[in-house]
Amino acid sequence: MEIQFSVVSNEIVPVVLANEAAGAVVTFEGRVRNHNDGRGVDRLFYEAYEELALSEGNRILTEAERRFDILKIVAIHRVGLLEIGDVAIWMQALSSHRKAAFDACEWAMDEIKKSVPIWKREDYSEGNPEWLKGESIVSADTDRYDRQIRLPEVGCDGQAKLHAAKVLVVGAGGLGTPAVEYFVRAGVGHITVVEPDFVDVSNLNRQISYGFADVGRLKVDVLHRRVQDIDHSVEFVPVAEKLDEINVEALVASHDLVLDCTDDFAAKYLMNDACVGAGVPLVTASIHRWQGQILVVDRGPCLRCLLPVPPPTFCVGTCEEEGILGTVAGFFGILQANEAIKFLLGVDGGLSDTFLAVDLRDYSVLRINRPVRSECPICSTGQMTSLDSDIEVELCTVVGGAGIVFVDVRQTPSPQELMDLVTDCVVLGSVEEAVERGAEQIVLVCQRGRTSLRRAFCLRDEGVRNAYSLVGGIDRLMKERDA
Repeated sequence: MEIQFSVVSNEIVPVVLANEAAGAVVTFEGRVRNHNDGRGVDRLFYEAYEELALSEGNRILTEAERRFDILKIVAIHRVGLLEIGDVAIWMQALSSHRKAAFDACEWAMDEIKKSVPIWKREDYSEGNPEWLKGESIVSADTDRYDRQIRLPEVGCDGQAKLHAAKVLVVGAGGLGTPAVEYFVRAGVGHITVVEPDFVDVSNLNRQISYGFADVGRLKVDVLHRRVQDIDHSVEFVPVAEKLDEINVEALVASHDLVLDCTDDFAAKYLMNDACVGAGVPLVTASIHRWQGQILVVDRGPCLRCLLPVPPPTFCVGTCEEEGILGTVAGFFGILQANEAIKFLLGVDGGLSDTFLAVDLRDYSVLRINRPVRSECPICSTGQMTSLDSDIEVELCTVVGGAGIVFVDVRQTPSPQELMDLVTDCVVLGSVEEAVERGAEQIVLVCQRGRTSLRRAFCLRDEGVRNAYSLVGGIDRLMKERDA
């Protein structure tokens, strides 16, 4: 994004904008005055959450150019101590005609006051200095966040952290919908939801974002509309896809925290492995009848420390088979949101090494400590290994073997690149093709050997026992070729 908004701590030096197509140049200056609401003012002090201020300011000015069809708009905001008459904010817009530039400046100033985290303290001629609420994201016109900002663990800085956070929610059902709604109401600024399913009438007892009119529609589309109704400033990204080995790494790596709101064991283990590999915290929960469990994975112990491999398919009945009370889903979805918000604020949640189970029939609570297992395939040593000691192979042990095929499992596969590195070997385009071909050994290859190891581990869990991972991946092959 082009830099249009800047924050400075010294006197503002206006920039000179020029464009031969501009018939109008509108300049606005906001200066410190000596009074406010009948009280004498001696000086002002501005403080900014700079990283977020720059991001929000640039977003607003880019939107102003698009919305008002102007040629250029820039703004500079000063922070620190300002005396009477000093320029606090300077803005300039270029346009073909003056009205568009006037309208753009007025709209942009209103949005900056409402959305950019810059706070003002007034020093009065009589009385104590006061921080003004203003119109920023942490204290909007409706005082949306006033009650939580009063908490010492939140405050203005914490609210800014929530607004800057990027959260990934996988699953938009009984757990995901209450979690998303509470994220929005808490002021989390960016929420991505992964969910391929459509709304069914049987969802309505526990999936609180949907109604009868939504039956048959994509859940992420309905949830998007719901989020916009609550707070249109939230950046909501709907992903109408199933989480799998191909998209999980990119999704996890681009977020600050992940919520597992699925009832799919394979998806839970995919998220666990990807989150540990990327160093992204995971809040995972499961529900069954009147009961639920929740745990937080943050740099170990992980889910595989508790359960090394996914339970056998159908060992536990689904909500459809066993039944679920809507309040149980809501309770645990809110617990997940609560743990995530605490983590984003830097508040110790107490679940990073604990498994918590609650039975809502009799309110019995079970807490189990989760130590890191020395033989954990994911987090025990920081290097991914497997409970199957033979799952990782060296190129020298497989090249030339009969019935051996290689498969590139990177997000953007390049079979030709792999063929150039493993000459005289069979390279296929997918695992499915290798299985259909009846390969004796399926050697998965990624960039560094981590994605391929996770994929091989998952395939073995699914019964493909002849799946292997090439140690070091493409990077190691290239290094050995160039040595």
